[in-house]
Amino acid sequence: MPSDTFVFFFLYDGKIRSMRLSKKDILTDFYDNLKALPGLSLSSEHFLRQRTAKDVTIRALKTPLSLNPSADEIAAAANDAEQNIDIFGYFWDAVAPYNDHNATPEIVHFLVTVAPLKNRKSRAKKSGGGHLSVSSLLSVPEAVDAYTHVFYSDVVSAMVNTQGCHVKLPDNRPHLAYICDGEESVVGYLKVLSPNEKDVIALLQDKADIALFCLPHRILDICGHCLGVFNADGLSLDQSELEGHQVDAAIQLLRAISILHSLHIAHLDLKPDNLLWCSATSSLKVMDFSVSLIRPDHTSVIKGFVGTVGFVAPEVGKQPFNPFVADAWACGLNMWSMVEHAPRSKLQVFVRDLAIQMMKNRQITVEDALGMLDTFVAAKNSYE
Repeated sequence: MPSDTFVFFFLYDGKIRSMRLSKKDILTDFYDNLKALPGLSLSSEHFLRQRTAKDVTIRALKTPLSLNPSADEIAAAANDAEQNIDIFGYFWDAVAPYNDHNATPEIVHFLVTVAPLKNRKSRAKKSGGGHLSVSSLLSVPEAVDAYTHVFYSDVVSAMVNTQGCHVKLPDNRPHLAYICDGEESVVGYLKVLSPNEKDVIALLQDKADIALFCLPHRILDICGHCLGVFNADGLSLDQSELEGHQVDAAIQLLRAISILHSLHIAHLDLKPDNLLWCSATSSLKVMDFSVSLIRPDHTSVIKGFVGTVGFVAPEVGKQPFNPFVADAWACGLNMWSMVEHAPRSKLQVFVRDLAIQMMKNRQITVEDALGMLDTFVAAKNSYE
């Protein structure tokens, strides 16, 4: 019977420790253990921004290691490794075959080698920074403190004060500000919009079913900056909040991305943090169009790294890529993560398998996937 865990051996600074990581929460568990390595002292966010592709190597081992392997055992296992998993994109795509219940042995071992911090820094300088940042193709507000005067402007103060609220600035998110009530509960937020984000929002408000998107109910021009005013009408996607609604949420996500693509909009940063779930209405909304692009057709390609490490298609940042194809992969990943552990049903199995196909078969568009889903649902309803 396959295990619910993988075993990862973290090798850093000549030391090794083994950890069993849950297959269900493998991404979170992996980075939590990575940043906890003795002497590393890095948050996962900082690490991911600073590292280069060679900082971490992951090898699937053909022969399981003992819990306290010697240096010779480690070297032999690494040389006999089945593959080198690239986490520059998303390593779930590489370890997924080991999660196949028909093929997975009871325990699968992986060896993780982390380059010393000083080596990462020197390499970053030589490579011009080594940052995994948004492509220079996009215009995104600078991460500076220049927006404080915007958030505390007379216009904003008058607007929030009439509601008995005040503005609160979060740490490390200079383009955002929260609107809080007297009990410090967040009732809305303000966001400095990038030029491309403003264009995407205008197109969505004019032509789309806006119920599927988190859009500002008001846009202000303050001190030369475009400021969006949003309601706090949902929670960042969390499996506990989705209990009993996982499949419905995945279907809503597919419909939302289909609408974006029909308007020639590629989101390019699909991840749980950019999906809101409103429990009161059982509805999902896609948010944050900071790096989204409007393209003239679905065949053009772009270059550079766009999105968030861990939630981008394998080709992003490595070669010119089609933003709509990359979106389809990311949509499939998010759908899979929603439904994989949902209660089993015919619809759950279909949506899960459809999500996997969206990642494996890169010819499947979001529109194709939605068509397959609608066909399945219609056939299912005709039999019931």
